[in-house]
Amino acid sequence: MHECKSLCKRAAARLPVVVPIWFLAIVFPFFGPINSTVGSLLVSFTVYIIPALAYMFTFKSAAARENAVEQPPKFFGRWVGAYVINIFVVVWVLIVGFGFGGWASVTNFINQIDTFGLFTKCYQCAPQLPPHLANATAPLPPPMANYTHLPPNVHHH
Repeated sequence: MHECKSLCKRAAARLPVVVPIWFLAIVFPFFGPINSTVGSLLVSFTVYIIPALAYMFTFKSAAARENAVEQPPKFFGRWVGAYVINIFVVVWVLIVGFGFGGWASVTNFINQIDTFGLFTKCYQCAPQLPPHLANATAPLPPPMANYTHLPPNVHHH
């Protein structure tokens, strides 16, 4: 798709992704908290934890490390350094990204549901008055005779 020169074809190819996201953003008034919750819980695993663990499991045997196409650099400490860095990344992302980030985003998500409700109200409906103001009427102004300081062009009858 990147080599396609037609702007219309590229836009049409993106529509199946954009339209559902647009619909969700309209339906849910708190799409941002949903997105941050998904990001903190899923992206932490798919971007950081799974690749680091896959690297460590792939090269766990001595034969796999010897037959590796590329060896880790000396300034990293070779295989021991690579494993230490990967373990640090896994533990750090589990605690900070998944733990604290997940807790904060889920808490924010729950607060948004408590504030807005699960689905939005009607966007184009007239605003509703609170029940204690719905039947109230504004007080009538006093009669004209009670005005003692009228401008010069207004005459009493």
